[in-house]
Amino acid sequence: MKDTVSFKPKCNLEETIKMTSCVLDICKELNIKAWLAWGALLGIVREKRLLPWNNDVELMVIAEKNYHQKALSLAKRLKHKNYHCIYYRDISALSIRSLIEGVNVNVNFAKEGNEDISRPHETASGKSKDISIIAQIFWKIAIIFNSHCSINLKVFQKLSLKYKLKYFILFLLSPIPLFIKIKLSKFFHSISNIFGGKSESTTLPKNIILPLKNIDFYGRQELAPNSPEKFLSYIYGKDWLTPKENWSFYSKENKRISNLKYKNINLFGSDLSSK
Repeated sequence: MKDTVSFKPKCNLEETIKMTSCVLDICKELNIKAWLAWGALLGIVREKRLLPWNNDVELMVIAEKNYHQKALSLAKRLKHKNYHCIYYRDISALSIRSLIEGVNVNVNFAKEGNEDISRPHETASGKSKDISIIAQIFWKIAIIFNSHCSINLKVFQKLSLKYKLKYFILFLLSPIPLFIKIKLSKFFHSISNIFGGKSESTTLPKNIILPLKNIDFYGRQELAPNSPEKFLSYIYGKDWLTPKENWSFYSKENKRISNLKYKNINLFGSDLSSK
């Protein structure tokens, strides 16, 4: 096994633990059943810690009725904790950041089906070399039109120019009625698709996730898939116990060893709730 100490840290681990705990506490207050997934679950199960070389923490939530409103309520609460958030309604994902560099938590909502659990996948977000630049640009425009930001003035003043510009654009778009935002977003998604953008979704077997169970997270009891080892093996392959520094879902090699399914199910802008 490779010496994990040599891996380059990509997050502020102490602050990431603090933020993750804060997010999970507020989720419980709002009756949002968030569970550890992906790299966060990998670290906790394999090494009893979050992985310092992972750049974010991924939490998943099975979408229930009014989950959009719950996501916005979560963002509003976090704003008062001096975190800044963007809720990307098209992909049902809440991105949470701190003023401290390397502290990121993402809350992703997923659709429960009869046999699987699906979530929108960022296939044209700019991370894939197989997607044209034009498709990536229109994908990002579509996402921005249907997003909502939550930030207080004190935090805004301390942000970099890049983030200030992003939030300023979202503030300018905020008065547009939601139904118009959705129409514009769908329009720009369709243009992205014309130029090679995709609206795929990733799916996971429901039986390795539900019912959720509790596992230890830094002395706390938090939710996780009912079979964490099967979940991790399904995602990362049979050698998931071997640490890897730069594992990416976008790598063709990793796609070959992972059982994660990419299906042509367009969930962008959809209501994922099954209830």
